[in-house]
Amino acid sequence: MLNKILLIFAMLLLVCTHSYADSITIDQILDKGEIRVGFVSDVPPYGILDKDGKPAGFDAVFARTICDNHLKVKCNFVDTTLQNRIPYLETEKIDVMIGVMALTTERAKRIWYSNPYGGASNVVIAKQSESINSVDDLKGKSVGVVRGSTQDRALTSIASKEVKITRYDDDATAVQAFLTGLTDIHTSGHLTYKELNKLKPGNNYENKFKLTSFSFGIGIKKGNIDLLQYFNAVIHVMKNNGELDSIFRKTLEQPMPSDIRETL
Repeated sequence: MLNKILLIFAMLLLVCTHSYADSITIDQILDKGEIRVGFVSDVPPYGILDKDGKPAGFDAVFARTICDNHLKVKCNFVDTTLQNRIPYLETEKIDVMIGVMALTTERAKRIWYSNPYGGASNVVIAKQSESINSVDDLKGKSVGVVRGSTQDRALTSIASKEVKITRYDDDATAVQAFLTGLTDIHTSGHLTYKELNKLKPGNNYENKFKLTSFSFGIGIKKGNIDLLQYFNAVIHVMKNNGELDSIFRKTLEQPMPSDIRETL
C-alpha cells in the first residue's frame, strides 16, 4: 500500500514538474526574438488603440520600453479581454499579461504577479450635475460595471438591492451604455472621466467617490519562476533609472505615485 502511495505521489510530482518545465523561459524568448504580450485595448488611458489601430496608452508604452530597452526583442501584442486574459496565460496563448492586472487574492490562486509597476483607484463617475456622494445616493439608479472586474466586486459588496447593477462583458460596451444613457452611472478607473469628456463634451463627467484602490502587476503563468524573477528585476531597474516615472508623466500626465516608488 505504501509503495502505491509513493508511486502516485511521484507521478503527480512528475506531472507538475513537467508542466512548469514546459513554461517559456527568458532564453527562449531571446532566441525567438519576440514576446507575446497580452493587452487590453478598451481601458483608457492604460490600454487603447491609436489612430492606426496600434496598441497605445500606459501599458503599451510600458511593455514596449521593456522590449526595446531591456529584452531587446519584438513586442507581439495579443488583444485580450478582462474575461479571457487569465485563461490565455494558463493555456500559454500569451507569455505575459500587461493590461491593468489588479492584484487580487482570487486571481493570485491562478496566476503569479510581478511586483507592482502601477496602480489606480476605482471610482463612481457621473455628470457634474448629479448629486452623488456615497453609495446611498445610487439607490434607484442604474450603474454600469464590467462583469467580474474589481469595480464589480467592490460595488456589489456595498450596494443595496435598490441599486440596479448592470453588468457588461467589456469596458467599451459599458462606456457606450453610459454615454447613450442606458445607464445613469459608470464605474471605472480614476482617470477615465477625462476620456469620457473627450468622447462627449458638455456633460462634464467627474469622479463622485472612490470604491477601492489597487496596484497592478505583470501577469505570469503560475510556476514560471524564470519570467517572474526577470520581470521583477526589470521593474526594479525601471523604478530606479527614471524610465517608469517618465512613462507615468508621458501617458498619464502625473509623476510616479509615492506608493509605487516606495516598493523600490
